[in-house]
Amino acid sequence: MTSYFSQMRSAINSRFRIQKLALYGLTLYLLGCAVLGGVIPYIAKQQAPAILAEQLGRSVTLQDVRINPFTLELNISGLVINEFNSQQTFASLANVYANIQLWQSITSWSLVIEDIRLVKPTIKVARSQAADQQVMFNFSDIMTRLSQNTQPTPTSTEPSVIPAISIANIQIQQGVFTLDDNVTDTHINYPNINVSLAQFNSLSSALNDKQEQVNRYNLSIEDQFKASVTLQGQFQLAPLAIEGDLNVTGIDLSRYWSVVDQLFAMNLAEGMLSLNGQYKVILQDKNLAPITDIKVTKGQITIDRFKALYQQDEKIAIDVLALKNINLDSLKKRVNIDEFHTENGKIKLKITPTGADLVALLLPKNTELTTEVDTVNHTRTDDTPSEALNSDTTKASTSEPSAPVTDKAVAVVNKLTQRLPLNRLQMLTMLRSIALANTSKPLLALIQQRYLRLQQKRPQ
Repeated sequence: MTSYFSQMRSAINSRFRIQKLALYGLTLYLLGCAVLGGVIPYIAKQQAPAILAEQLGRSVTLQDVRINPFTLELNISGLVINEFNSQQTFASLANVYANIQLWQSITSWSLVIEDIRLVKPTIKVARSQAADQQVMFNFSDIMTRLSQNTQPTPTSTEPSVIPAISIANIQIQQGVFTLDDNVTDTHINYPNINVSLAQFNSLSSALNDKQEQVNRYNLSIEDQFKASVTLQGQFQLAPLAIEGDLNVTGIDLSRYWSVVDQLFAMNLAEGMLSLNGQYKVILQDKNLAPITDIKVTKGQITIDRFKALYQQDEKIAIDVLALKNINLDSLKKRVNIDEFHTENGKIKLKITPTGADLVALLLPKNTELTTEVDTVNHTRTDDTPSEALNSDTTKASTSEPSAPVTDKAVAVVNKLTQRLPLNRLQMLTMLRSIALANTSKPLLALIQQRYLRLQQKRPQ
């Protein structure tokens, strides 16, 4: 009988211990939820703007921080970074959402995240020129401040270890990028930028292992003129590599010409660019040593309605200018173009004893063209008597060094003189100037031979 009561008392005490442990566990869980869902968001909302402002030297505001302690969902909204000493917005973020998978992270010994979503990130980049002619960006002060606050770290020859991170879905939605270049008076706006990454795994060699569903990316950019750029493909972090398809449509080159117009005498009045192709870029070998291996295949570049002016004089007008089936290999230092195609092309040029005026107009300003041809004080068009050109050509032929005519030089000259919308004498004159400027002796020798032959056949 005594043993029976002893067993009952022992069972009751054991049950009380289990209940106490459960009560303690529940208390700790509720306390953790209270801290995670209430205290940490409150502290983050109060302290994060001050910490960022100290690091960046800018005014920073944060609207709200929320954490769901039961599902481990994080929401950050209303992050704004202002311009230096201004209330204008430099960068902003409407909302950040993340969903961490705690138990999967514990069991897999890696960080597992279901979703990361950035909604309406915006950034405005501006470039200006100070009174001392120094070019400054509106983020130059941030870079200077961060470099001053960053402690130098000792360099290590060993490759860094990539942490194990798995993210099922990453999205950047409705991003906006604005460029105000006050130096060249260029203002560009990209109001619709979207990025998505699917099945991201930091340790996966997706390209090497042919894992087609891992580390997929899709990027689309649209400017204010409805031109679009899309990239989609696959990447991996170790070894670092990326491959995919590029498609660009409707880029109005005349709207972007102001970025470089100060470098050229010519003005691009019209030109609609489209291009597409496949690319692969490898930046590390299998031992993670840095390399640069760039390959482009099946590339197509088309410019419609191309028109270039010089002092309101139309120098080049081509309805269609296309390069087809472009293949590039950086390791072999080789570029192959299967076809160079033009439609309804018109080129207006003046030919002088030293060459065609388009050669100088198409090169950046202040580029010196050095030739071995004697200069004269007058210019020549197609109506200039041939004797003057013959006389100068004779001088050039005696001073220019002889060189073997190679099969490659013959192929290049034949292809160019047949494709471009110029008569052969005009084309050879321009090619001769280019060959002289670049000291291409095989090309120059062949061009010179044909140039003289056509001059001799030309009616007096």
